[in-house]
Amino acid sequence: MSRSIRVLYVDDDPQSLDVITNRCEAVSELRFETESRPRQVADQLHDGLDCLITDYRMPTMDGMELLSTVSEQRQQ
Repeated sequence: MSRSIRVLYVDDDPQSLDVITNRCEAVSELRFETESRPRQVADQLHDGLDCLITDYRMPTMDGMELLSTVSEQRQQ
């Protein structure tokens, strides 16, 4: 029995969140959690998260800034 892979997908476009997560979950064992506000991601990082996917261009914080912030938080 395989376990599902937990993915946090961050994108400021709710339509993209829906389309991507629905398609990926339909054809794989990925289980998506979504967030449209990049600055709220820290609240969703927890044990058991396997992967973080982020949009690059977002109005409040771009994807590179988000990944840098997440990396810094995980090192603390």
